[in-house]
Amino acid sequence: MSATYRSRARVAAIDILKATLLATSLVGIASTAVNAQEAIGLPFVGKNHLSFYTTELSRDGIGQERASIFGGVYGRTFGDGQGAAQLGMILHAGARGFDELDDGILDAGATLTATRSVPGLDRLSLTAAAGVGAMAWGHGSAAAGEPGTGRLSVRVPLSAGMAYNVRAGRATIAPFVALTTAYSSERDYEDDQRVASDSGWRVGSATGVSVRFSELVLSVSDVRGERGLPHDHRVVFNVGISW
Repeated sequence: MSATYRSRARVAAIDILKATLLATSLVGIASTAVNAQEAIGLPFVGKNHLSFYTTELSRDGIGQERASIFGGVYGRTFGDGQGAAQLGMILHAGARGFDELDDGILDAGATLTATRSVPGLDRLSLTAAAGVGAMAWGHGSAAAGEPGTGRLSVRVPLSAGMAYNVRAGRATIAPFVALTTAYSSERDYEDDQRVASDSGWRVGSATGVSVRFSELVLSVSDVRGERGLPHDHRVVFNVGISW
């Protein structure tokens, strides 16, 4: 793996951190922050949410180059929770370690959402969300003399979803569906040279179910139509606590 590629990977990682810090500062400035509740698969029991997730990403967008990542999610709601609407914030970061044989990935982002129940239908909740995310993907050269390759992708998604709460003993089960339109920009590199770039809008969706049992929160979702990721779908597993 060339030294120039290592340099490019470091620059891409710094770009991701800059985007995440910018989104975090916007969360702090805007009191309309975020609470991704059941309608986007991360229900809150209290004001805080901490969980771990895993999913499979694809660099080429057709599922030929896939790798699994693991990461964490932190969310916080705002206000006293007495109103019809809930506001909050969610930050996520995931990674896969890089070596000369496997891909290295860094994925991070922040989301602002507002969730409210439907008057007369307290079990039905609606969520609107906006955010920013970035992913850096590096691949070392397979043989001496071959260039290392990398991709930097930045996304700005806008989402709307709904969920319906069903009580089952002490558990709350919430199937959900969300639609997303996202603007994304991708840059492809060989060593330190940009070789291609692309940008545009794409419409996607997410469906799944979350389960709350006391402070324990579980969710699984099927994501489709993301630009720069598998065109068929990817599955996200999430497990954590809310208090």
